[in-house]
Amino acid sequence: MKISIYRTLTESLGFGWRNFEHVARISWMPLLLLTLFGFLIPYIYFSVLTGGPVTISDISPAEAYQLLARNASRLWNENYWTMFSMQWGISIINVILISSFFVSLLRYGARGTPLPGTSFPVAFGFKHLRFIGAAVLSGLGLFLLLVLPMERAVVAMSDYVSELLEKKVYVFPFEDSLHTVSEEPLIKERGFWQGLPNIVQIPFIVGLIYFGMRLFAYPVFVAAHEKGDQYSALKEAWKLTNGLNILRVSFAAFFLFVVFNGFHWFGVDVPGIVDILNKVIFPAILIAINYGFMLIASSTRVVAEDSAVAAWVLPIFSLLWTLFRMGLNFAYLFLFYGVFAGFGASLYRQRMDAIGK
Repeated sequence: MKISIYRTLTESLGFGWRNFEHVARISWMPLLLLTLFGFLIPYIYFSVLTGGPVTISDISPAEAYQLLARNASRLWNENYWTMFSMQWGISIINVILISSFFVSLLRYGARGTPLPGTSFPVAFGFKHLRFIGAAVLSGLGLFLLLVLPMERAVVAMSDYVSELLEKKVYVFPFEDSLHTVSEEPLIKERGFWQGLPNIVQIPFIVGLIYFGMRLFAYPVFVAAHEKGDQYSALKEAWKLTNGLNILRVSFAAFFLFVVFNGFHWFGVDVPGIVDILNKVIFPAILIAINYGFMLIASSTRVVAEDSAVAAWVLPIFSLLWTLFRMGLNFAYLFLFYGVFAGFGASLYRQRMDAIGK
């Protein structure tokens, strides 16, 4: 079979756009919980580490995030297992919340399975567990077979290079005399040797990219699999990227990444949706809100002749700005998850079409 890049991209973008309302309906609650949970993460860390509740009255959100970022290394060194446990717990909660709606979107796009009828769909069942299990199994296999050996190889090579560069040799600087001896480093040109640990990583990174692309669709096939289906999810996901298909799928995934996040490497600057939001839409909305604030604040003071009466204006417009920003961020997430659910569903359908299912 040959993966169609055009079909993959048009179906992915079309699915996200056409089903924007459905994506919003079934994902807004999990994404809201994710947002609130992300807001609380620094307070959870500090509450556990200090043995008592730390709240917003003790430290502002911005200060909490900055404090956590500045002290992350020390906290991990001093409280490794506590930090490790919290990190895994947070990751598990995030995965459960995302899978609670993403699996439904995949199944809807891949097989036409009806979406949940409720607008509060924080559901989790066996199909979500299978999806997470497939993703974890793929990631664990890559970690054990490539990431862990790469780390070991880099450490071993770094130790070897450090030992080699520290070695000294004794030489006779004067050819006609054996009475003068000087000490010199064994390796004088150190550039290649110092870069050797990085060179060792290259085959592992290439293997990680290759096998990562071969296995990335495995959770999609597991999520779409129904009882009675006569195919192996792992086998079909592997066959999906046979031959040049791995390049076609990689290009389609990269294109969608650029659509959302832009391309800012090698002197090329292609804006994505995130750039347009941050550099165009958000500043324009902020300017409009600022003008509205100044107009209403000044007119209120003129009418009331009392600055205290106009004090309500700033909190109202601050709330308005926060709501606008949150609304656009959520709209971005609805489109993002919709498009990538459509991406997985398109690849699944193309593979099923190829084997006549």
